[in-house]
Amino acid sequence: MKAPEFIPDKDLLKQRRYWYILALFLFILSLISQESLIFLASLFTLLLAVVPGLWYRSALRHLNVRQHVSQPHLFFGEEVTLSVTIENRKWLPLPWLRVEDKITPPLAVLKKRASRLRANNQDAISSSWLLWSYQRVTRRYHMRCQTRGLHTFGPIHLTASDPFGWLESDIVIPSNETLLVYPLIAPLDTLGLPSIHPLGEQSTPLQLLEDPLRVVGVRDYTIGDDPRRIHWKASAHAGKLQSKVYESSTLRRLLILL
Repeated sequence: MKAPEFIPDKDLLKQRRYWYILALFLFILSLISQESLIFLASLFTLLLAVVPGLWYRSALRHLNVRQHVSQPHLFFGEEVTLSVTIENRKWLPLPWLRVEDKITPPLAVLKKRASRLRANNQDAISSSWLLWSYQRVTRRYHMRCQTRGLHTFGPIHLTASDPFGWLESDIVIPSNETLLVYPLIAPLDTLGLPSIHPLGEQSTPLQLLEDPLRVVGVRDYTIGDDPRRIHWKASAHAGKLQSKVYESSTLRRLLILL
């Protein structure tokens, strides 16, 4: 993506005129006095007048900036790589370029292999660049997805300065890349959720869960009944096998895991 056109501050450039006036004064003084040191001072003053203004007006022109996410969607805990490429398409080098790439919501940027386990979430990636004439540079940032949801990379804020560090120019590039992080999928048996009420608390007409501690009657034995359901005393009294009838129970509690 081509960077938007930078519009210089005219009032700031007008303030630079005093350097040209000072350089001209020293030059005339050197001609009158025939002093080489004054002449060198006039050249140095002219250099201070020209160089900062030149970089201020032209540093952020003819730049191509592009960012790319290695994967458009990942699961919680996986790693992703963000690649940022900047191309300087002019003869003027950039001795100092500050790049700030917003991350919304924040992600954990992995700077070194040794510190990957201690990575914290960051809401932006800030770095300093050096670009020579007609040079293209690509940097890659590795991040761990520790926050689920839709993440956006960008916009990118560029700040450039002259070699003396006197004047700074900045622009904002509306370059956006998205990353969708799915929630962590964990099997229920690994959560260690104990059963607080395995048999229920109250009776219900729906025969979903029978409470073996609540016997409400007997019925004739049916082939396939669990032998533990046989009511031996009732069977001896009736002269044939009888099975226990349990009361159905339920629990008015619901657990939802997302």
